[in-house]
Amino acid sequence: FCLARALMEQKSDKSIRLLYLYSGTREYPQPQYAALSGFLKSLSLESSDFTCKTVGIEDSLSGSQLSDVILRELGTETGKEVLYESRERWVKRLRRFDPQTVPLKPLPLKSKGIYLITGGMGGLGMIVATYLAREYQAGLALSGRSELTREIQTRVESVRTSDSEVVYIPADISEPGETEKLVEQVRVRFGRLDGVIHCAGVEKRGFIRQIGEEKISQVLAPKVCGTAYLDHALRDERLDFFVLFSSISAVTESLGLSGYAFANAFLDNFADMRERLRLRGERFGKTLSINWPLWEEGGMQFHEQTRRILAQTLGMHPLRTESGLEAFLTGLKLPQSRFLFIEGDPEKISQSLAEPEEDSEESVTETAQAPRTDEIDEAVLSD
Repeated sequence: FCLARALMEQKSDKSIRLLYLYSGTREYPQPQYAALSGFLKSLSLESSDFTCKTVGIEDSLSGSQLSDVILRELGTETGKEVLYESRERWVKRLRRFDPQTVPLKPLPLKSKGIYLITGGMGGLGMIVATYLAREYQAGLALSGRSELTREIQTRVESVRTSDSEVVYIPADISEPGETEKLVEQVRVRFGRLDGVIHCAGVEKRGFIRQIGEEKISQVLAPKVCGTAYLDHALRDERLDFFVLFSSISAVTESLGLSGYAFANAFLDNFADMRERLRLRGERFGKTLSINWPLWEEGGMQFHEQTRRILAQTLGMHPLRTESGLEAFLTGLKLPQSRFLFIEGDPEKISQSLAEPEEDSEESVTETAQAPRTDEIDEAVLSD
C-alpha cells in the first residue's frame, strides 16, 4: 500500500510493471500473501500506469529458476494470478459453472442446528438468520461490535420464531480474546456449535492516494483478523461448515476499494487453506467462501447510476434475496471451496469477466523444460 502510493506520487511518464512474488502452493497456500491480488487489481484500475500480478512460487526453486520466473512474468501480460508448482505454470481464471453437472454433497444444515452469525445485525446477516430460524428452527447466536440496545433487541425479536432461539452477543472479533469469549458464550448458551457464517465486514471507500492507513486497518480487522481468530478459536470444534461471505471485489477490478478487495481476497484464499487443513484432519466442517455481488436487499449498496453502469457494462443485476439464498444452499453442497454468483445477462457477464488467452509457451529453466499452463478452477454460477 505504501509503496504503491509512493510510486503514484512520483508521477512518472513511464509505465510501471509491479510483480509481487510470495512463497505459496496449492497444497500449502498463504492467504495473507495471495490476497494481494485483490489490492493490485484495484491499483491497476485506479492508475493505468500500473501493470500488476501476483506470483506464487515453491521454496524449492533455485536462484536461477527464480530469476527465469521473474523475467518471464515481467515479459508477459497474461495472467494476473500465477502459481509455479511442480515445474508447471498455473494461471487462475474464472470458469462458468453449472452445479447440476457435478455430484452434490448432502446439505449440512439441520433442524434445530446451532449457528453463529458474525455481522448478524447487517443486511446479509439478518437475511440468512431469518431464513435459518424460519426453515430450520435454528438456535442462532448473532454477533456484532455494538452493545445490545433496544433497537438491536427489536431486530433480534423479529428473527425469533416460536421454535427457534435467537440471542445477540456483542463482540469485536478482531480481538483474539473477545473471539474466544464469544465462542465460549455460544457453547455455554447452546451446548454446542454446528456452523459459522462469517458476515462481518467494514467498507471504506477511497483512492489509494487519499485513503489513510487507519481506514485500511479498519477494513482488514473483521475479515482478516476476525477470520483468523474465529478459525483458531474453533479449530477443535466439530463443525458442519465454516462459511465466509466474501465479495465480487476480490475477483474483479474495483475502483476505490483496494483494502476491501484485499480483505475479501484473503477470505477466498483462506477458504482454500482451511479446506486443505480439513482434508488433513486438522479442521472440521466444509469451508466455503462466496463472492457476493450487490444485493437488492442487504449487503453493499450502490447508487442507481452505478447500478445502470453495472448492468450495461457487466450485465449484472442486483441479486434477489431468493436467488442469494438458493446460491448459499447450493454452495454448501458443492465440492468447491469458493464460487462467484452473479444474476443477470449470462453472455455479457462471461464476456466482461473473460481474460486474454495465454501466450505461447516458453521454457522457464533448463531443467523445467516447457512449463504447461493449466487453469485453477473457481466456480461461477450465473442465472
